[in-house]
Amino acid sequence: MVGKEFNPVMGFYPNGTIRMKGTCRIEGSGPHQIPLIDVVEEAVFYRPDGSVASTIIDGIGSWRTFYPSGQLAWEMKYANHEKLSWKHWGENGELLGGYPNKSGQ
Repeated sequence: MVGKEFNPVMGFYPNGTIRMKGTCRIEGSGPHQIPLIDVVEEAVFYRPDGSVASTIIDGIGSWRTFYPSGQLAWEMKYANHEKLSWKHWGENGELLGGYPNKSGQ
């Protein structure tokens, strides 16, 4: 089911190594389905070397993604299945942007 229920999702690095697997809301249908990264149930996120980088369990935790080089690219924090905050780094490690959580911290 697409829309209100959680559905399985997987992502891969360009070399085919697993980047993430989990369940989140999906928008769209057929070949045009898009994972809604703002609403996540459970997920495991991997570094390019295959080691676990972060997890979300029962809608609580963090989502960390990396450039193929291993440099941290994104970190998003979740509670109650919703994204509270995010930070984005460039390939050189420079912080490019972010958004504080809903409480303003």
